This record gives sequence, structure tokens and C-alpha cells, in this order.
Amino acid sequence: MARDYFELKNRRKYSHNIVLKNLLTVTISIIIVVYLNSCEIIIKAPRTYNTGTRSGMVVDAITGLPVAGAVVVYSWDIGTFDFIQSSTHNLIVYESITDANGRYSVPNQKKTIEYGILASELGPENVIAYRFGYVWYSVHNGKPDTFMEYMPDLKQKYQKENNIIKLQPWNENLSHREHIKRFNQSIGINLPRPKLEAALTEERAIAKKEKPDDNGFDRQSYNIYSKMNEDRKRFERGEIGKAQYIQLLYARLESKNVEEIASTAIELSKFGDNNGVGVIVKSLKDRLYRQDFGRLLGCIMKITGREDLRYVLDKDVISERIKIMQDLESWWQNNKDRRQTESKAELLISDISDKKKEEILNQLQNNYDESATEYILRFIKMKGQNPELFEKAIDLLAKSNHLYAKDGIGSMLYNPDVYIRRKAALTLNLAGEKRGIPMMIAKLSSKSSNSRSVANAALREMTGQDFSDGKSLRNMPAEKEKEVIAKWMDWWNLNCKTLKSGRPEEFERKIINDDSAMQKRYKAMDEKESTNPELPEFENPVKTPKATFEQFKAALLKDDVKTALSLMSYPVKEQYEEIFEQMGTNRGDYAKGLGKIYFSSKLGNMLYYEMVTELDDGLIAFPVNFAQDDDGNWLIIEF
Repeated sequence: MARDYFELKNRRKYSHNIVLKNLLTVTISIIIVVYLNSCEIIIKAPRTYNTGTRSGMVVDAITGLPVAGAVVVYSWDIGTFDFIQSSTHNLIVYESITDANGRYSVPNQKKTIEYGILASELGPENVIAYRFGYVWYSVHNGKPDTFMEYMPDLKQKYQKENNIIKLQPWNENLSHREHIKRFNQSIGINLPRPKLEAALTEERAIAKKEKPDDNGFDRQSYNIYSKMNEDRKRFERGEIGKAQYIQLLYARLESKNVEEIASTAIELSKFGDNNGVGVIVKSLKDRLYRQDFGRLLGCIMKITGREDLRYVLDKDVISERIKIMQDLESWWQNNKDRRQTESKAELLISDISDKKKEEILNQLQNNYDESATEYILRFIKMKGQNPELFEKAIDLLAKSNHLYAKDGIGSMLYNPDVYIRRKAALTLNLAGEKRGIPMMIAKLSSKSSNSRSVANAALREMTGQDFSDGKSLRNMPAEKEKEVIAKWMDWWNLNCKTLKSGRPEEFERKIINDDSAMQKRYKAMDEKESTNPELPEFENPVKTPKATFEQFKAALLKDDVKTALSLMSYPVKEQYEEIFEQMGTNRGDYAKGLGKIYFSSKLGNMLYYEMVTELDDGLIAFPVNFAQDDDGNWLIIEF
């Protein structure tokens, strides 16, 4: 019965929404019609464009001799707006054919349209130069481009008058199919160009007859993917064993299809087998003049984490490709006999992004061996690293039986970051080493309330003693906190000889500026936020989400619940009214625990932030979202 009621209610609500939507559509349509009628004279006012003249010369890039009979096409675009959407139109096209001296000229093109104020200014010219037997040339936004630059000294520059176009003679290593396909993609949809179309006829016929390259997601590749997927499912269901499945993968590495080689190499890497990389490195020689050269590089990058290859993925310069290939051949000779874990771990000490380092550390968690330990030990000695990465590195060292692994973890007890120290102390404690206890005892006298609170929580976990009744020091009155710390000192004096784990003074002398690491974390988050291209700007510095959040915290610290709730929107306001009532006298402690907020993203009129706050077991992030009311005030809509 209840279900029927809600279904009926939802149908009524849906019907009501449809009526409102239709009414809104009609209203908007009427407004647009009225507006268009009022602006009809302005909109229909003609607008005239002039391109100015252009001239140049087409030469053979090798001999420098003029190329006669080349088609040179100039085109200009404009943008238009019809009150619903904007679009780009190819407004003017002019085709020229080079004379016996390789010269071409484009007279001024004059074009009048009826779009009036709804049309943009004329865009920069697009240029195409083509002659059968040569590699095509193009210019977009003033930058020359070509299908494949195989000449090492080809330096193209574009200028409106007396432009020199260097056409590379056709190289038999190139593919007509790829040449035409890329050409079609680069020119897009334009006004008719009969001279260019006629010039392309001969090569298009050759490209049609040319054997398809062994790459791309064609029918052959589709069949290969289907078969690979079938084999994978058979392995996952236990119908074939691991050895048999890997044998099937090795057979696939002998394929000439680039997609099959790349996909197989990636699949093998999941088993810690990098032999597919060697096959790809060898394949690069055969793909120098093919567009799937970048696909193979991308595959190596995915398997090995070689982020330095990213900048060359789309390079169409053969001289650069040769250098990349030679570097990879040398690199593979030095790495082919190494374990995958060792190769990945070595990247931790290279200049790669924090995101990539995090990926590698996560991968090593699932596939760890001692070959990685040396590089992890070197990594934790590096300065300026993301503290969260060090915490993951400590977890990996805990798995190691390496002679110096525990010493590496022990060195983290001296790290200025409180949470890294905590991680090291707890990890050593699980291994039966009590070195972390005197460290945490020492930090109970820190000037940082956060460090004292973290130390108390870590000591509770390591010793089984609890002098704070399971509570955090950060929420205690000063006198109560002193009592807890005094009890820890008494406990330490009774047990320090038994523990034989060093003296707190030794740790205290080696750690200076206890708060500096936390400030570095906040500074890093501030810098990251400031470089976010989507970071919103506000005209009134008083009316911002951050200002609202600071007012919210200040109100709670004064126990001014009414003001705090006024900064929230319904239904969050209603929820927190009940929550604050239940908190009672703990509202102030709650306010003290609220951290800083950082911009995350924007969706419509809503701004999404994350509140980062310090807890005893690390930095925690919570979503805090905002929307503006009619007065321009930012209210909390989710917390």
C-alpha cells in the first residue's frame, strides 16, 4: 500500500514537473521572440570582411627548387551566436596553384554576411599546401605543421607575404593510408575545394589499395581483443592455469599487430613479467614512420612508469624518434634482467610526479620483493618529498628482511613531520622494537598541541597504557592535559630501564622546529590551491566560502549556535541544529577540531571545498560545499 502511494505521488510530481518545464519553455521562447523582434534591424545589419593579400613560394625541401602545380588553400573562419549556441563557420576559401616558379598569390577576399553583431571577427588564416609526391603542409594559428618531419633540419616559418613552404618529397617508408587519414583529420569540414580534391585523387586511390597497417582498432584488432578477453576469462574461471595462460600471452607477442603486442605486454606486466617491453623496444624500429610509434611508447610508459616519455608521445619528428629509440634500446639492455619491482622502485629516486610515485608505491605493496628495498631506503633520505609518500614507504620497509630496513624506519623517528614519526614508531613497535616509545615521550613536552596529542595516542597504542580515558589531548583543558603528561612521565621513569630503548633527550635534541612540517603541509596545499585554473575569484572578500567558514568556526567557539546555524542552508541547518543540541558543552571542542578548507571544484552555482583537519592518526579531509543565497552570501549546503 505504501509503495502504491509513493508511486502515485512520484507520478504526480513528475507530471507537475513536466507542466512547469513546458510552461518555462514557452515563456523563454516568447521572451526570445520579443527580443529578436526588437533587435531585428541590428541583427540583420550586414557585415563585411576583408582578408588582405597573401603570397609565397613552394619549394622542394631537399633540393630547394620550386615546386610547380602545388595546390595552396587559404581559408578563414568566423564564430557566430544564435542565442542558443555558438559555432564556427568556414567563411572564406581561396585555392591557388603554384606557377612554374613555385609562386602563389592570394588576392584580398571580400565577404559580406547578414549576421551583424552576432558574428565574431575573422579568425587567422588556415593554410594547406599539397602536391602528389610530397608530404602535406599546413598552418593553423600561425604555426606550420606537417604529417611527418623526416628531415632533421626542416625549419618551417610562416609569414603572410613572401611565405616559403618547404615540401618534403615522399618517403617510401611512409604510409599513404596514414598520410591521407591524418590529412582528412587536420582539414576538417570546410567549404568546397575542387582543386585540392582533384589533386588528392591519385594518392587516395593508392591509399585505398595499400595494405592496412597492423594497428588501429579495425576488424582484425576487434577479433584479437575478443580472443584475448576470452582467454583472460578462462584463466580467471580456473579453466586454464597461470603457466598455460602466460604461454598463450607469449605466443601473442609474436604478432605483427601493434595493439595485440601492446595489450599483451601490459597483461604480462601484471604478473611481474616485463619481457613484453623488450618486444616493444624491438618493434620501435619498424614503426619509426608510423603513427602507432606513440602507442608503443605509451605502453612502455604504462608498464615501467617512465614518465619522461610523455613529452614525446605525439612527436612526428623522425630524428627525435630515432634518438628515443636508441635511448630505449640502451636502457633495456641495462634493465632487461632486472626484476620489475626493482625497475619500478628505482623510479622513486628519479624526477617524476608525486602522483606517479604514489602509484609505484601502491603497486609495490601488492608485488614486493627485496630488490626494491635499496631504492626505498634511498628514497626516504631524499628531502622535500611528500610526507604521505614516506608513510607508504615505511609500510614497504616493514615487509623487508633487509639488514638495514629497520634502521631506515628508525631514521624516520627523527623526521620533523609528526605523522611520519608516529608511523615509524608504531611500525617498529609491531616488529618488537620499542625505539618509538622514548620519541613519543619526548614529544609530550612539545610546544605543538597537535604533536602532544599525537604522541599520547601513539603511546596508548604501543604500551597498552591509557591515562587519558581514551580521549584525545587536543580536546582537554590545559590542567587535565598536564595531569595526563605527568602520569606518562611517572610511567616512563618506572619502565625506561626495562625498555632499553634510548633516552627522550636524544630525540628532542635532534628534532628542531616541531611545527615546521605541519606548516609545510599547509603551505603545499595552499600552493596547490592557488595554481588551480578553476579557482574562483570574488569581488567582495567578505562574501566568500572561506569567510563563511571562518565565521562559522568563530561562532561555535563562542557557543553562538544561532549565528553558526544562520550560515547554513536547509536541510543542513535543520540537521545541525539537532547535532549541536546533542553536543552540549562539547561544541567548543568540536569547533577547535575544525581545520582549513581548500577549493576542490565548481558545478553550476555550487562551490566544492575540502576541510583538512589534524587528528591523532593523521590529516583527514571532509567535504564542505557552498551555494549563494539571494543576497550574495555563501551558505554551507553540505558538511
